Amino acid sequence: MATVNAVVYEQFKRDDGTYHVQIKVFHKDVRRFIETNHYVTARQLDENLKIKDKYILKSLEETLMDC
Repeated sequence: MATVNAVVYEQFKRDDGTYHVQIKVFHKDVRRFIETNHYVTARQLDENLKIKDKYILKSLEETLMDC
């Protein structure tokens, strides 16, 4: 069964300091990323690059349910 998560990695950091939120799909030892229209700043992330902004999380939850 595939797992689907919204993730932020250091490699997705842009020159303006924002991070591009990606949807990670993991199935049978294969990892793929789907781009989203969401960008977050360092203030919206914790020290482990997990999203803590509730508005962004709610919006991403709807996107993940569509996947």
